[in-house]
Order: sequence, then C-alpha cells, then structure tokens
Amino acid sequence: MKTRYQKLAPFRLGCIVFLTLVPVRDLQCQDNIVRNGSFEALTFEYPNYWTGVFGVNTGIAADGVTSAAVDFAGEFVAQTLGTVAGQTYHVSFAVSGNSSSPGLSIVQLGWGGSTVGDVTWESPYTPGDGRNFKWQYGNFDLIAASSSTLLRFERSPASTSAGTWLDDVRVLQIPEPSFLALSVLSLFAVLVRWTRPSRGNPARHASARV
Repeated sequence: MKTRYQKLAPFRLGCIVFLTLVPVRDLQCQDNIVRNGSFEALTFEYPNYWTGVFGVNTGIAADGVTSAAVDFAGEFVAQTLGTVAGQTYHVSFAVSGNSSSPGLSIVQLGWGGSTVGDVTWESPYTPGDGRNFKWQYGNFDLIAASSSTLLRFERSPASTSAGTWLDDVRVLQIPEPSFLALSVLSLFAVLVRWTRPSRGNPARHASARV
C-alpha cells in the first residue's frame, strides 16, 4: 500500500496546483452578463437589449454574422448590467473597421458612467477590399460600484477611419479568492481520503505475504 500512495502523490499535487492557478483567470465557466453581446438577436433590424445611436452590420462580425457600427462622432451603444457592488468583472470586446481606407478606429469604453479605457484598430489598408477585418480585442478588469452598471462604447473623436465596428462583447465575473481557497481545500480533502492506505483485516494481509 505504501507504493500505491507514493504513485498517487504527484497526481494530488498536480491537481491542487492546477486549481490554484486556473480559477482566477480561466473564465470559461462564467456566464456572460451582457445580453445579446454579439448583436445577433434583432427586432426590426435593431439589436435587442442595446440602446444608443448606432448602425448594424450584417455579414461583418467577430462572432456570428452581425456587429454594431459607431461610424460617426457621437455615436454610441450601451447596455445597463446587473452587477454586484465591489465585484471585479472582466470586460472584453472586438473592434474593427473598413480596411479599404487608411486610418484608426478607436472605441472608448465606459463603465459606470466613466470612460475607463479604449481600444484602437489600425486599418491594414487594402484598397478595394473593405473586409480585411483583423479584429482587435480589448480586455479590462473593472470593479462594479453598485448593483447596476452602465456599459457604454463610443467612437472616439480621434478616430480617422471610414468605419468603426464593435462585436463579441463579454462581461464575466472573476471568481473571488475565497472561492479559490474553498476549491483547493475541498479537492485536497477528497484526494487525501481517496489515497489513504486501506486498513483491512491484518490476518488477511499476513496470509497474502506468505
């Protein structure tokens, strides 16, 4: 039984390290709290759940077949999210533009009423071909101040491109450290119980050695 315990020890350590490193940044299991983040659900050609002044592209998308267009100064798209005060969220989104013209597409990110960052897409400039999208993703970790947070995207006045397009908007809750610690401790307890040497009938073990 001692040999069996030694063989399992590396596996136990590996699982604990895996859980220690992954949950904080691996957000694949987290739900996207943005509704219709890829602008696919439409009512009368207008994306559900979104408000603002913007257009819609069909056949131009980083995810699906539809994206939002904030092509002119002052145009924006926004959605109010249900959040938890003090909770950190990971915000990601894709930006592109019309590659048949030179220039920059700059999208400003608004969170809770404040501009917190921007993402710049530089046109690869392929004259006659406006579909060289090369989507540029932005990633931000932001803290919610209340139970309701306004998410807003606006074309920056510094943009010089012929179009500014937005798609694949995601806002995911980042697991708290307390969740991480509980996960590690729970797994450790299970593995220790699983790898504990069996205490069977001494006589049976003795006869097996003969």
